[in-house]
Amino acid sequence: MKTLKYFFALLILLLISGHPFAQITSFPHSTTFASGFGDWNQSGTDDFDWTQTTSGTPSSGTGPQSSNGANSTTGYVFTETSSPISTNETARIYCTFDLSGKTSASVTFYYHIYANSGYGPGTLRLKIYKGNAASGGTMYYPWTVTTSHSGWQQATIDLDSYTGYSYVQLAFESITAASGDVWQCDNSLDEIVVTATGGGGGSLITLASQDFSGVSSGAITTVTSNNPYQVDNSTSCSSLD
Repeated sequence: MKTLKYFFALLILLLISGHPFAQITSFPHSTTFASGFGDWNQSGTDDFDWTQTTSGTPSSGTGPQSSNGANSTTGYVFTETSSPISTNETARIYCTFDLSGKTSASVTFYYHIYANSGYGPGTLRLKIYKGNAASGGTMYYPWTVTTSHSGWQQATIDLDSYTGYSYVQLAFESITAASGDVWQCDNSLDEIVVTATGGGGGSLITLASQDFSGVSSGAITTVTSNNPYQVDNSTSCSSLD
């Protein structure tokens, strides 16, 4: 029995400490946060967690506070940065995608970053890991916001540079301010949609080709050992420059 308890404790530890989840392979992939986090996961290597809500954020003058998310939808996720949260602390959620067969991709989302009294808003940024495995790849930061905005804002980030890779992890990080009070760093996210297209198509096969400008007259033909097809007008013709 003691061994069984140890096994379950180890399993739970793996799940909350960054153990990799299966990559998303179906697109478009949408997350509304109406009743939970969907396929987005809490990081096990950050300082505190994101929170899903349908009832608003508790601190005044920051966060949406309304129970509605972007476009008056139900639910969103936010970071609660009141005590005991301190300066330079990070909350991270992530989702991993397989873009190995894709040629074009993007992510569109709504965000809320507001501090009406100047105690924040800290930093909200998108971090992307690109590789073909959970390690050995490269990290990028294509989008960062540090300025307070009133109301929900929309952003679209081009992901074409990450296509062709089987392990592309998108992570949203909310980071509290480097100094001073941080209780107005309640940043929020909603309506995340990742699209990816391309791949799976056949290549164009050229059956016959002819440089017409190089033929002055006579039958137009193209026959080689590698190209048994022939175009023949059966008479003569002249090329026009």
